[in-house]
Formats: sequence, structure tokens, C-alpha cells
Amino acid sequence: SAELVSYLKDNISIPIIVGGGINTMESAISISSAGANLIVIGSLLENEYDNNLIKKICQVIHEH
Repeated sequence: SAELVSYLKDNISIPIIVGGGINTMESAISISSAGANLIVIGSLLENEYDNNLIKKICQVIHEH
């Protein structure tokens, strides 16, 4: 959850990599905004046929 990522970001000094359940733009933005250094969207890449969605997620993440 974004709350856990935020807590970890405030309390540890190593990079935070988050994966699992990130299958929408909203969830990717939420996790990224909470402080994840890297998000893993493996299932989305395997199962999503809308390349535009994947491109939009990448753009939004890089803007944060």
C-alpha cells in the first residue's frame, strides 16, 4: 500500500522496489508518489494489450 511505502521511505535509507498489484495508472501513481524508487509492472506488461496505457504510466511516473 502507499501508506507502507511512505512509512518505509521515512524510516529506511535503501531504495524501495514495489511490485504486485500495480495494474492501473492510479495504483502506479499512488505507489510512486508515496516514495517508491522503482515499481514493477510485470503482470501489466504481460496481460495488458493497450500499449498506450503502459506508455502513459511510464510518462507519469517519470514526472513524479
